Amino acid sequence: MARIISVHGTFAQWEIDPASALEGEPAPQWWEANSDFRKDVATFVEASDGELAFEALEWTSENSVQDRREAARRLYARMMELEGDGDPYCVVGHSHGGTIIASALMQAASKKQSLPGLRRWISVGTPFLDMKPEKFLFSRLPLVLKAAFVASMMLFVMFAIASAADIYDGIMPWRDNEALTWFAVSL
Repeated sequence: MARIISVHGTFAQWEIDPASALEGEPAPQWWEANSDFRKDVATFVEASDGELAFEALEWTSENSVQDRREAARRLYARMMELEGDGDPYCVVGHSHGGTIIASALMQAASKKQSLPGLRRWISVGTPFLDMKPEKFLFSRLPLVLKAAFVASMMLFVMFAIASAADIYDGIMPWRDNEALTWFAVSL
């Protein structure tokens, strides 16, 4: 039996066909049972033994590297099951579904695992990203935290300059109670 595994993309759960939404019942998404995609593939693709099975790898569809990695681990595990059964299969992914497929293939490659049952892998509209951690913490921060970090550093530098100027002028807050009071009031 030949098998086609479909992997949907990011935010797939929230995509609704406007025409079917007007009728009250949303149409199945492309990866789901009874979808137009599955019907068309069943019409145009023939398995060597005549039996073609479909399955969907459903995942959270959040735009999260961790969620995609978890889905890739699940896909890799499923591919290993199919390899054990000896059945041919194909994987099809849309958007980040293709990223998940690529990650599962990289897992197989890193373990030197051959995939003789994999006949094809197809990705449509896939943003192939190079996910590597940045060397410096600052470059990994979101914009708001970068701004907070820069503001904190500016305050620290201003405090250090003011302290150095006070020391240069002979005001040493740790020695003189009057200077300590002045220092506390000036902040």
